[in-house]
Amino acid sequence: MAEQFADNFNGAGVATNLGSWSPDVGTTWTVSGAANTFVVLTNGNLKFNESVGSGYAYGDDSNVGGYVEVTTPSTLQGNVNDLIAVRLQDSDNCIGLGMFGTGAAGFRVVTIIAGVVTDTIHQFQGVVDTLYRIEDDGTDIRFYAGGSLIYTHADSTNFTAETKKGVVIKAEGVSSNLEMITSYASGTLTVGDTITLTELIPDRIYQRDTATNNKAVTVTGTYSGTPTAIQARVVEDGTDTEVVTWTTIDAAPSAGSFSGTITVPEGGWYNVDVRFSNDTGVTDDGTTAFGVGTLIGCIGQSNMENWFTDGSGQVPDALLRKYTGSWAVLGAASNGATAFGNRIIANMASPVPVGLLDYSKGGTALRSEADSGSGYWLNTAASSPYDDLKVGVTANGGELEFVVWAQGERDARSGLVTEAEYEGSTGGLEDFITNQIRTDITNASDQTNLPFVISLLGRGTDVGDTDVNFQAIRNAQQNVANGLADCYRVTTTDLPLVDTIHYTPAGYTTHGEQCAQVVLELLGDETYSRGPQIVNWQEVSSTQTDITIAHDGGTDFTPASTITGFQILDAGTPVTVSAAVRQNATTVRLTHTAIVGVRTARYMYGANPAVTSPVVDNTALTLPLEGSASIQEFVAGVTQFWFSIKSSIVKPFKSSTRKLG
Repeated sequence: MAEQFADNFNGAGVATNLGSWSPDVGTTWTVSGAANTFVVLTNGNLKFNESVGSGYAYGDDSNVGGYVEVTTPSTLQGNVNDLIAVRLQDSDNCIGLGMFGTGAAGFRVVTIIAGVVTDTIHQFQGVVDTLYRIEDDGTDIRFYAGGSLIYTHADSTNFTAETKKGVVIKAEGVSSNLEMITSYASGTLTVGDTITLTELIPDRIYQRDTATNNKAVTVTGTYSGTPTAIQARVVEDGTDTEVVTWTTIDAAPSAGSFSGTITVPEGGWYNVDVRFSNDTGVTDDGTTAFGVGTLIGCIGQSNMENWFTDGSGQVPDALLRKYTGSWAVLGAASNGATAFGNRIIANMASPVPVGLLDYSKGGTALRSEADSGSGYWLNTAASSPYDDLKVGVTANGGELEFVVWAQGERDARSGLVTEAEYEGSTGGLEDFITNQIRTDITNASDQTNLPFVISLLGRGTDVGDTDVNFQAIRNAQQNVANGLADCYRVTTTDLPLVDTIHYTPAGYTTHGEQCAQVVLELLGDETYSRGPQIVNWQEVSSTQTDITIAHDGGTDFTPASTITGFQILDAGTPVTVSAAVRQNATTVRLTHTAIVGVRTARYMYGANPAVTSPVVDNTALTLPLEGSASIQEFVAGVTQFWFSIKSSIVKPFKSSTRKLG
């Protein structure tokens, strides 16, 4: 909107009469009352120099609608009869904003009739160095402070025929200062110049670009008037502290709508504001908080679902949110999810918001033959568990940085799914990861493929839970974690159970922290994520066998004796293990019944292995010794590095033949 009148009083001397002063924009001042009453001081303020006299100056608008702006100086001094005005009839009849004092009600929007204040429309505390604006459009009189609308008043019936607006100045005596006027503008408003931001979704976290650590966020809205362009900025939530300064997002808005993007750095929480580029007083400040960070898909069945519903007393980090159709803060009953998110945020070198997309569903199978009515993940039909995940991810940009999978109980308990079927590149977990997850969801991580964290099947203690069925699913999961690029594993057999299959609240806390450790290692904020692994076993005698382990993050293990979970087999039949004790930081010695046939060994095998005293390392997380992948896992005297290299996360102190997952 073109200004009709503007004056900053730049270059004025101490005795410059307004009657002969040329404004920055517009024609000369129109002065009424005593001649030569008004002078301009070098500090840019108007001041009376006579003890008597009155008058006014105004910009003459022929159309209904207009505004007047002023900027307060660094010192405020109240003057009752100095106003910026709309509906200006003369110096004794108008509606205007004036300084009546410097206190809490010092600034007032008033109606003056016959020189007397007849109605105080609004009052407030004035602030130095602030732009104030009063405008009318024939329907409302609106008042702004610092670019924000703070009060709207129905246009008064007083002076409705008057379209003038400007400055009212009435002398009160020598040294009466009009401290507030340092800038004046009056222009024609096409009825109601406004801008309305379409608020962003509250608590939404946008997936960051890990290459640039920012995100192009779309900003839309509507307007009335004739903006040259639309600008936006990003501020810290609830403040005016700029994170991204005013930037043009739509250079050619049209038909009352605007749309554009603004690049936002990772972090939060933020608000977005918008304004006209050519009339910066037409603004709308966003109030909903959003952030830019990491989105993680949390999928599977009840042991993942319970991350978000089990436990008590949890206090999620201020940067942690969840999404299941809408964004929300996690509740107090969320041990697994809160432990997972809080640990990631607390250990990031530069913490960013973390959003957990919760699309787990209790009782779901991977394969159709194991489906008991809750659905199965290989099903891509509308409203299937997988389709629900896709809809949720699409609603948030179609990208994820990580996926965590906790599933397998349904397939194991069905007894209908073999190891090969669950693992399969066709119709199995590998197929699900490769041809569904990594095909339909954009990889937002800095890994080659979308990282997929597999929480290995835990224990089942129901009477129908068989070793063969549970080990088949666990073996398949381990095989995928070991063999498919950018897949990782978390061991769960040692976690305590609240029933025959679900973890206790404390177990979910541990589970969440262990899964978080994998994410943190991938982010480069931790140096390890796995517990010790069995790499060899050696016959000591017919009644003793040594198990050799290799550490990831730890250097030793506990307990030193009464270790549980190991089995020694004689020609495929388990024998009694009478003792399992620590020999040194990398060796466990088993004492058992004498072996007469082919000797094999295994650890944490089957549905319900003994977990009263499992091997755990001496890291802060006390990570468990990983179980064997099959009954023939260990061959005497041969080092079994059954994990393969993960090239992007090689650590110089590790073996060159190891993989994170």
